[in-house]
Amino acid sequence: MDSKQIAEAMRLKLPVRYNGITYQQITEYILWYDAAGTRRTSVSLLDKNSHSITRAPADRVELVAQEGGTDEQHHQRDPAREL
Repeated sequence: MDSKQIAEAMRLKLPVRYNGITYQQITEYILWYDAAGTRRTSVSLLDKNSHSITRAPADRVELVAQEGGTDEQHHQRDPAREL
């Protein structure tokens, strides 16, 4: 997911999938630098039971298809227009 998609998913509390597991929502978007100085992004994911948080690389997380829409429709919306 890119930054805009992550921001929209966080704002709307949309479910996401990482490594085949569906999570309730993204709770944090994290920008950090690794030991080599490369910029990385990751997200914190809240499990369905609200008991644990998993940190995952942002580019490996995807939106879960919503009823009445598709992942593609969510990706095409412009969150800046909804502010």
